[in-house]
Amino acid sequence: MLKNTWNKRFYTTVGLSLCLWGIFAYFLPAKPSSSTESGLFWHHKIHTNDRYDMVIVGDSRIYRGVDPACIEKLMGGDQAIKVFNFGFSSAGLDSAFIEDAIRLLDTNAQPPILVLGVSPSALADENMRNIHYYQEKNRSYTEQLQRRYLNTFLGNFDPSAPSLVRNLLVDNKEGYFQKHYKNGWIASEKIPTDLWKDLWMLEDGYKKAVWSLYYQTRLIHLIAGWEARGIEVIAFRPPAAAHFESAENTLSQFRESAIAAQIEAVGGTWIDIKDRYQYQTYDGSHLLKSSAQKLSIYLAKQIKKRLFEQSPPLYSTTNSMEQFTLRNWSDMNPFMRSDTAFKGNFSNRIAAGGFSSTFSLPMAEIKADDLQVEATAWVWAGYQMNLNDAYLVVALERNDSSIMWDAQALKPQLLDTLTWNSVQHQLNIAAASEDSELKVYVWNNGNKDLWVDEFDVQLKKRSRDD
Repeated sequence: MLKNTWNKRFYTTVGLSLCLWGIFAYFLPAKPSSSTESGLFWHHKIHTNDRYDMVIVGDSRIYRGVDPACIEKLMGGDQAIKVFNFGFSSAGLDSAFIEDAIRLLDTNAQPPILVLGVSPSALADENMRNIHYYQEKNRSYTEQLQRRYLNTFLGNFDPSAPSLVRNLLVDNKEGYFQKHYKNGWIASEKIPTDLWKDLWMLEDGYKKAVWSLYYQTRLIHLIAGWEARGIEVIAFRPPAAAHFESAENTLSQFRESAIAAQIEAVGGTWIDIKDRYQYQTYDGSHLLKSSAQKLSIYLAKQIKKRLFEQSPPLYSTTNSMEQFTLRNWSDMNPFMRSDTAFKGNFSNRIAAGGFSSTFSLPMAEIKADDLQVEATAWVWAGYQMNLNDAYLVVALERNDSSIMWDAQALKPQLLDTLTWNSVQHQLNIAAASEDSELKVYVWNNGNKDLWVDEFDVQLKKRSRDD
C-alpha cells in the first residue's frame, strides 16, 4: 500500500512538473540561442533530401551572411526557385566537400547554380579538412535520431540563467542572438557589438596558417570542370569589416584579383561586392541579420543580371594570333612567335618596352554612348616570378593625341606566374566623339619579354547600375 502511494506521488509530481514547465516554456520569450535547435539545424543541413536550383557554399561568413529566402524572392519571377545555404564553420573549398553540395542541385534546373564564398579562410590548407562538416556528417545513428525526433521537445529544457530570463522579460537585449532557418541560414546578432575583440584571434591563427598555390589553382580547374558539366558557378568574396579584411589580406597575401580573373577565364562568374564596407558586422567578420539580407538581395540582382539579362555585344573580336592580318588589329606580323602559345601554334611576343598587337576602332563605326569596354587576354611572363610594369590599356585618341588613357596592371591578376594567366580590364566610356579612336593593347614597360594570346575585345551597351 505504501509503495503504491509513493508511486502515485512520484508520477503525479513528475506529470505536474512537466505540465508547469511546458506552460512556463510556452509563455517565456524565445531564448537568444538554443543548443538543441542548433543540433536540429545542422542535422537537417547534412541530411536534407530536397533538391535545389541554387546551392551556396562556404564558411561561417556564408551560413551567417546569405539568406536564401531573399534570393528566392527576387529571382523567382513567374517560376519559383529553391535556394539552399550549405555553409559550415571554417569550411575549406575542397573538392569532396563541394561535390556533396553539388549533389543537392536539381539536375533539371535551368541552369543549376553553384555559388562559392571565396574568402582567405576558405582557401587555407588546414581548412580543406572541413572538420566541422565531417563532424556533423559522421555523427552516430543515435545522435541523428535524437536530433531529428527529440530536439524540438528538448529545446524546452535548454538551461536558462536567471539573468537571461530577466532580460527577456523586460525586453533588454544583451548577448548572442541566433535564429536558425531550414534553408541553411542563421540570422545572427550580438549585443553589444564588438568589431575588434576577435581580431587578435584572426591574426594569431593566420600567422600559423598556410595558403598553398595548389589549392587555389585546383579550385580554378574544378570550376572549369563544373562549368563543362552544365553547372553555372558564381563566386564572390564575403564582406567583412575593413580592418578585418586588411589583416586577412596582409597575413594571407590573398590574391583576390588574380582568383577572380582566372575564375572568369574558365567560364565562371565573379561578382565584386561594391561598397563592401557598408555591410555591418557584429564581430568584424560576420554580418548582422539586416546586412546579410541586404547582401543576399545584391547577390540575387547580380546573378540575375550576369546569367539571364546579358545583351549581345555591339562589337566583338578575338585575336587568336594565328593570322597575320585581322580587321581592326595592327602590329601583328613583327612579333609573332611559334615557340610558345596558349592555344594554337602562335602567340604575340612583346619585347621589353614594346606593345602588343593593337585593337583600333574609329568611334564613328560604333556610334554609341555609354559604352562598356571589356578586354581579356592570356599572358605568359616567360618564367618571371615577379612581373612588373606591364599593363592592359584602354585608350581614346584623336589625331594621335590622348583623350583618355586607362591602364590595368597585369601583376595583381597573375595567380601562377609559371604558366598562362588570364588578365582583364573593364572600362566605361560615357561619351566619345565620332572623330576619336578606341585603342586596346598590352604595354610591356618592363625589361623582359612577355607573351600574349587569345586577345578578346567586346563593346557593350552599359547598363545603368554598372
